[in-house]
Amino acid sequence: MERKTLGLQSYQRASVFTLIILLIISTIFISGNQSNSYAATSFSLKQVVSVTGISINKTAMSIKTGAVQTLLASVLPTNATNQSGTYTSNSTAATVDQNGTVKGVNAGTAVITARTADGGFKAYCIVTVTAPTAPAPTVPAPSTVISATGISINKTAMSIQTGAVQTLLAIVLPTNATNQSGTYTSNSTAATVDQNGTVKGVNAGTAVITARTADGGFKAYCTVTVTAPTAPAPTVANSYYVSTRGNDLNPGTITQPWKTVQKAANAAVAGNVVYIRGGTYNERVIIKNSGTTANYITFSNYPGETAIIDGTNLSWGQGGALVDVVGRSYIKIIGLKVNNSPWAGIGTPYGSGANYIEIRNCSTYRSQISGIIITNGSHITVDGNTIDTANLYAQDEALSISNIDTFQVSNNTIVNSKKESLDAKDGSRNGKIFNNTISNGVGVGLYIDAFSRASFNIEVYNNSITNCAYGVWICNETGGVLTNINVHDNIIKNCRIGLGIGFYFEGYSHPASGIIFNHNTLVGTTLYGVGLYNPQATGVKITNNSFGGTTTSIPIYHATGVPVWAYTIDGNALNKVVSGYPTGTNYTLIN
Repeated sequence: MERKTLGLQSYQRASVFTLIILLIISTIFISGNQSNSYAATSFSLKQVVSVTGISINKTAMSIKTGAVQTLLASVLPTNATNQSGTYTSNSTAATVDQNGTVKGVNAGTAVITARTADGGFKAYCIVTVTAPTAPAPTVPAPSTVISATGISINKTAMSIQTGAVQTLLAIVLPTNATNQSGTYTSNSTAATVDQNGTVKGVNAGTAVITARTADGGFKAYCTVTVTAPTAPAPTVANSYYVSTRGNDLNPGTITQPWKTVQKAANAAVAGNVVYIRGGTYNERVIIKNSGTTANYITFSNYPGETAIIDGTNLSWGQGGALVDVVGRSYIKIIGLKVNNSPWAGIGTPYGSGANYIEIRNCSTYRSQISGIIITNGSHITVDGNTIDTANLYAQDEALSISNIDTFQVSNNTIVNSKKESLDAKDGSRNGKIFNNTISNGVGVGLYIDAFSRASFNIEVYNNSITNCAYGVWICNETGGVLTNINVHDNIIKNCRIGLGIGFYFEGYSHPASGIIFNHNTLVGTTLYGVGLYNPQATGVKITNNSFGGTTTSIPIYHATGVPVWAYTIDGNALNKVVSGYPTGTNYTLIN
């Protein structure tokens, strides 16, 4: 029956086509006769491509109520003339729009039908609609209380400029302790801290930030050093610039810098400032010229950048420094990092001297002898520097001031020295040593040694010395003379002997007078609080100190022949009284 229908349709279409052709020919014929001529007329017929079926991208779909998914139906063949059609749903469980967007309405099943306009071909998708799953109830864990056992902090030391901020992170231990709360406090107006651990530099100085647990009161500490911001480097006529990307044939300007620091050291004269851009310079620098009273020569890191002078694989024999100021005067060295020197880091060891030298905010690391050393000069300032792992050759001291008249050594940090840490020696005089932090040294933390010359008028105060063999020691090793040495208000922790006069062995004897130990605090000394070894020392005063030591420590020890009966020993706090050793007058016992 279907074949017959298809034949009838073909017959009807052929008849119509034949009729159209006859009409066109007649028109042409009539038009040609009317004009006594004829013209050829061309025409074309557009082929109609019928639809043969439909496909759908999903025949089944699961969906939650309220959720949507999309169906895509495709009319076949893809070049069919009529590409239109419809989507319908047979159920209220799901709806569908004419873009194929299916939405879950009620739990149940719906059949989505896609139907072609041409031919009515159909494709189906069965949609299963379910209600959303309710979240599982939260069951509270058993209320086991885990006590805090300690606290850790991410930084134990911090350097910051005034106005800048950094963040501390304290962690209550164990990390699953029930009470994770605590507080931050600052002991100084130099820096503030909020309860989020945000530290802000306020005034130049030092502050200790304490993190304390609410449970158990456990504490951790961070020492904050606050400095004033460095002024931006000026671009002026008297400035030179060095960069690792420069060239020594350049004029040394900020846009055309030199490549080596030595090029600048050769060229700089009184009043010049040499700014060294960030990077590592594997070279020795010997400063060639001196400044004047009114016009120093300055060598500085470029503000905000780290300039490193590195001595790796360099060698020039014994003597000299990686940054050497031998025989020069009126020089400032600021903000440089000086690493891996095969001899000294910065200064002038064993040289013809240097005068009016300032070394500020620099650092040295792994120098074979001193990190900073100035010998045979006057008016020396060493301030705000860090010296780490000096004296690998076990000679001299991490920071050495030798035969210097008028000096200031302040605000420096010295760690891990393989010999003495800080020494004003061999006739150094008229100086102040204050606010330095010294730790983990093999020998004496802070040493005043006249050696073979006369040392006098030296004040040592507000220094912190921790974990060194000896704290502060006053000596004249080979026969020099010591006069007027005032050691006061220092904190000395965990040293074998806290304070001393003499060369810490029996039989030592050299002239010394006017040695004062006043108001120093000693904690954890293991042998002696103060050791008195020099029978020639006169005018010694030991007053108002706190001698806190271990159970083995003797507060005040004296060697044979030392005239302690002639010393002023008064007002000290002792960890204990030991028979045969002096206590002095007005002493108290530390609980």
